[in-house]
Amino acid sequence: MKSVAFAVGLLATGGTAFAAPASALNYPTNSTRPGLNSLMKLNDGRYFGTAASTVHFNDSKWLSVLQDSDMFGSMTPENSQKWEATEPERGVFDFAAADLNVQKAQEAGQMVRCHTLIWYNALPDWITSQTWTNETLIAVMENHIKEVVTHFKGQCYSWDVVNEAVNDDGSYRETIWYNTIGPEYIAMAYNMVAKYDPDAKLYYNDYGIEFINNKTLGAIALVKDLKEKGVKVDGVGIQGHYPVVLAPSYEDQVEVLQRFADLGVEVATTELDVFVEIPEKVEQVEMQTAIYADSVRACVDVPACVGVTVWGFYDPYSWVPGTVPGYGNADLFWANWTAKPAYDAIVNALLPKE
Repeated sequence: MKSVAFAVGLLATGGTAFAAPASALNYPTNSTRPGLNSLMKLNDGRYFGTAASTVHFNDSKWLSVLQDSDMFGSMTPENSQKWEATEPERGVFDFAAADLNVQKAQEAGQMVRCHTLIWYNALPDWITSQTWTNETLIAVMENHIKEVVTHFKGQCYSWDVVNEAVNDDGSYRETIWYNTIGPEYIAMAYNMVAKYDPDAKLYYNDYGIEFINNKTLGAIALVKDLKEKGVKVDGVGIQGHYPVVLAPSYEDQVEVLQRFADLGVEVATTELDVFVEIPEKVEQVEMQTAIYADSVRACVDVPACVGVTVWGFYDPYSWVPGTVPGYGNADLFWANWTAKPAYDAIVNALLPKE
């Protein structure tokens, strides 16, 4: 996941405060409403999933929605599998929170999108506060991958192996991994994960690659290079954190998904949310509604797209307000558990057409 404070200043201002319409859905109190995963499965077996943080597991209402397999067919641990959570001290591993994430998914019959192994962010101080040699950092990387991937072997549909390795201009991001090991750290990471769990699908995951731009072209070149070298890369995750006025069109998303699919990988939208100014404005909620529907339709209309994951579903627990002050309400349910018009729009996008 990436902070998307970039370009929020371009969000439109003005308008009137938006109140939930009387006609809005009222899930989960109205249990007759169709679940999004049950509808997504009607579209060639695709899934509709969500990220979930263990810090909210004591909220019984939220948990009941999370574990509704008609609503969500997959779960992505939001933070509990990141490096700072799983190996807070060198060689000392803590899987308690991550195991709880996986347990809740398994109880609900949901698959798990495991997230994430190699990222420049969410690293513990023992990595970032010292200087490493090429050899020692490779050894640290392999030991971490071995321990984490082996622990979850057979429980992950996929792993986001490398996260956000490309700059906006398409070049490699200068991270501790790149600066110490070189660009080959990426292929090394995939080869290591394939060694310790050969059955998991291995993804590259990034934000800002929802349009054809320099970053997208750089990510395409990265995946193409890995594939040509025989590295196991099975999928590309397009995150989808959108300010309402900067979201890609349906056509943009179809084009990008297909460009990656043409490399011989499956694709997915992996972290979808659409945030608006607070207080909400009518026009921005309408834009949010259309963006959610377009993102789901784009996946359904690209054969290689296997599913859509939202980065949370309940506004009070969204990451956005704490990261992008003045913005929020990015998810599918308001704080009173009324479903937003975006929910209706997704339902309409997924219903079988006559």
